[in-house]
This record gives sequence, structure tokens and C-alpha cells, in this order.
Amino acid sequence: MASLPAQAGGGLQARARSVEIVEVGAEATSFVHPKRVPQMADADDAMAGVPRVDGVSYIGLVANERGLDRALASGVDEVNVVVVAIETLTGVELGASALDSGAGGIGGCPLAPAATGNIATEDLAYQLRRSGIHFGLDLDGVLAAAALIGAELGIRLPALLGRAGDFPERQF
Repeated sequence: MASLPAQAGGGLQARARSVEIVEVGAEATSFVHPKRVPQMADADDAMAGVPRVDGVSYIGLVANERGLDRALASGVDEVNVVVVAIETLTGVELGASALDSGAGGIGGCPLAPAATGNIATEDLAYQLRRSGIHFGLDLDGVLAAAALIGAELGIRLPALLGRAGDFPERQF
């Protein structure tokens, strides 16, 4: 699994923030045990290197109390907490008010070796726009950020829109 050093991650965060989004929240890093998840060992440095912009909530993912302590000490605005569900969700009605995505389709979990990552922000935005749902996202900015991520990682990203190109917006 490819990973970015903290210095590169801060630059990508700054680029990603230049993209206008309706509700702005950036999961900046994960505060997990560095020996168990070495890719996240520099979470404190990564968080410290993220330039702050008014109106953006900087989020840290935590799995336990120690991770919470580290996240709060590093200055996150919010935390997302890992919750392990034991029971099945049979018969439970689920709704979504927010969608989690990542530029280029990166992300995922280093603890799950077969994790495919997040849905690509640009692919999600394209699908929503083609469905007539407009929400103020700078798609060109996301595509530029994804291209930068791919170049930094030296990999071909799983996102499809960056490969195929945008399609003219439909008139409804």
C-alpha cells in the first residue's frame, strides 16, 4: 500500500480545500497505534502540517482513547470514532445524509489489505451532476488534486473520470 509522507499530505490538503464543497470537512489523518498501522505513524506531524482555513472542520479518525488523546492534542476540530458492529443490520432502515469520498478514489483502511479505498470524489460528483443534483463542487479542482495525488504516489488512481474525461453537462 502506497502512503504519503506528512509533508506531501499537507500540500494535498491545501489543494483539496481550494475545491468548493457545500459542507466542508476534511478527515486529515487517523490516530491509530503506529506499530499496528505504520502508514499512520506520522499522524501528529501530518495534522500539524495542515494549513488551516476558516470554515473547514479538520477531522481525525480514532480507534481508542489513546488515539482520541493524540487527536485532541494535535488540534483536530472533530473526531470520527471507529465503531465495531457485532449485530447484523437485518431489517434496519439506513439513510445517508453525507457521502464519504476521496479525490482519485484513494483512502481505505490499512488494516484491511483488500480494501479498495473510497469512492472517487470526482466520480461521485459526476454521477450526481448527471442526475441533476447540483451542489457547488469545483470538479476541475478535484480532478487537478487527484492528478497531483497520483503523481505523488506514483500510481494510477482507481478514479474513472480522470481517465475518461468529463462529459458536457446535460441541460434539464
